[in-house]
Amino acid sequence: MRSSFRFPLTLPVLFAILLLAWGFPQPMTAQQTGTTSSSIRFQIEKIRLGVNGQCKLGAWVPLRLTLSQSPPKNSILAMTLPDTDGVETIFRDEQPTLRVIDGKTILETVVKLGRKRGTLTAKLYSAGESPTPLASQTIPIADACNTIESLRELYVAVGDPLDITSGATIGGKAEFDQPATTTLFSPHLLYSNQLAYESVDGLILEASTLETESLDIRIQTALVEWVRNGGRLAITSEKLEMFAAANPTLGELIAADFNPVRRMQSTSNLERIVKAESPVSQRRDRPFMTVLRNFPGEVLVRDGEAPVILRQSPGYGKIILIMTNIAKAPFSNWSERRQLTGYIVSLLNLGEKTGMKQQFRLSRYGYVDITGQLRAALDKFKQVSIVNFTLVAAIALLFIALIGPGDYFFLKRVIGRMEWTWVTFLSIVVLVSALTVVIFKITKPNRLLCRQVEVIDVDMATRAVRGSLWSHIYSPETKRYDLSWKNTGDPQILPTGKIGSWQGFPGEALGGMGNPTTPTGTSTDYSISVGPFENSKANLSAVPINVAATKGFFMQWTGSTSKELKTSLKISRGSLSGRVHNPLDCELENIFVIYENSAFLLKSKLGPNDSFDIAADTVEKGVADYLNRRRLKEMGTEATPWIVTDTDLKRIVEVMMFYDKAGGQGYVKLLQRYQPKIDLSPSLDKTRAVLVGRTPKPANTICIGGTPLSQQYEESWTYYRIMLPVQLRTPNVD
Repeated sequence: MRSSFRFPLTLPVLFAILLLAWGFPQPMTAQQTGTTSSSIRFQIEKIRLGVNGQCKLGAWVPLRLTLSQSPPKNSILAMTLPDTDGVETIFRDEQPTLRVIDGKTILETVVKLGRKRGTLTAKLYSAGESPTPLASQTIPIADACNTIESLRELYVAVGDPLDITSGATIGGKAEFDQPATTTLFSPHLLYSNQLAYESVDGLILEASTLETESLDIRIQTALVEWVRNGGRLAITSEKLEMFAAANPTLGELIAADFNPVRRMQSTSNLERIVKAESPVSQRRDRPFMTVLRNFPGEVLVRDGEAPVILRQSPGYGKIILIMTNIAKAPFSNWSERRQLTGYIVSLLNLGEKTGMKQQFRLSRYGYVDITGQLRAALDKFKQVSIVNFTLVAAIALLFIALIGPGDYFFLKRVIGRMEWTWVTFLSIVVLVSALTVVIFKITKPNRLLCRQVEVIDVDMATRAVRGSLWSHIYSPETKRYDLSWKNTGDPQILPTGKIGSWQGFPGEALGGMGNPTTPTGTSTDYSISVGPFENSKANLSAVPINVAATKGFFMQWTGSTSKELKTSLKISRGSLSGRVHNPLDCELENIFVIYENSAFLLKSKLGPNDSFDIAADTVEKGVADYLNRRRLKEMGTEATPWIVTDTDLKRIVEVMMFYDKAGGQGYVKLLQRYQPKIDLSPSLDKTRAVLVGRTPKPANTICIGGTPLSQQYEESWTYYRIMLPVQLRTPNVD
């Protein structure tokens, strides 16, 4: 058919259209221009990652965006960072916190960083059915923060300088013993999400400005929840009563009554405990101090009958109250204040001070922290067999032998027609490929599998509950999954806030956060929902898992319980006595009660609402003897050696839960610094005992697309640690 196109006429017309199109202004997107439909111009002026720029790998850390002006209401913030495997992860916050700090417009959220290298991308969208890009910026991670190894400690001072850097390094020798430190020069620079403090091992708050000013209620609430869920806070002030009055939410952490402020009668006890060679001040210049009465806790330094340094235990955390201000004169002029700061840091410290990296640097296991051993145990799927190198080499040699000399002699001696090699060669390839597929099918299951362990703490005195959960998923195919967790446990133990993410791997092995490889930055990303912890839903969307591969996830949550306390424990004639009641609706096994340095073992299971007598029904052992599995030998007793390659999930979790009580690094030969709050040892004192038991029933079941994987669990253990009050004959109060 003849074309109707007329070249001489059409060409000038097309050329004119192109000229018009070239000269006409092109429409630009909001992302390109930084504008919205209302012509508001946005610009991301600064991105700050971590606590004052100190970002610990593998932990939740704060992120602040400085904007040129306030964004529209309900704006959405999306931050892209690499996870522990180097896969790009989008942290999507639909409720970022808007604050004004020093006249600057700030958006706050929380994220997790899995690698030192790579880029950070921040994108701001308007809310609605069709979110409109408002601003976007991509920078190297090194420009947004100073990355800290996941096993290093981080201490933060808030307020006037406290010489925390020199104080925190006292006694450090090995690489992991050199803590990272930073100072926020105003308490108003603190963060409003309790997850923002997860990477902080200890925070010292110099509270002089807060004796007359109030912190943002969101900051106060975040600090209180952080402490109650395992955080460690020191407050130094000579006017604690004024501080508590100006900041009543934070003041709830101080369990005491107040007497009038006075000068210290003597500083000798303070000088002695830090081994100082010179006095703080002359008699006439002695510092002022807060005087407490009716206080619980452990008095560490006294001035007469009044405590100068007091340690209390709200919830699962610690608070150190320093009744005078060590940032002010005469302490600020004291030549040995560094020792005092070091002492305060040691009170906040969660673990021992012995570095382990040199011992395990060349270890083929790839981990130096016990969470690495937990990861190895969770990755040990019983239905998944590892094809060893010998079998792979045998198949390769068989293939070479068949296509080479085997094919030649078969065609030469048997068939007698060499031109048939195109048939035999193809047959050999198909045969060996089929053999490989069969072996793969035999060793790799064709269904999704999950292994999980969860540790739940229930404080019966305050009804506060917290949980930590590790889930590992095996995928039979390369696929993306939408993950969440559904509460399937006791209906009277309900999460009020939960958040899920990838589980970090401390170390330099494949998948480790210390691995020197650079993230690829490919498009295989997935998203994690973040926001205020109390409103988080623990959702992960489009998580990619390769065929016959596994991926680990960590979910943490807090909540409360309406359970009634029926246990009655007391100290009678120097021993623990009374009945212990199981408040849960599930049967527990492997029951033991820990009180101070004793473990009371119950040989039978404990049913729902059952109870037992601590003196008549249990066998008492030393905590370390029980956790170390100490056995009788010919010449005495001997602890069962800890095997770093052991994959007994129940044994690993039991020691993680009471790491210090088991002997810490001296026994395990591994650190526990990546997730130290799993160790309940520092939270135990004379006023509390802990009932420990486990059940195979998941309290929180992992879901894919909203459907629980109840039938896909290969192994699951839920550990309950129920903290029980103990009545002392002589209460520890003044």
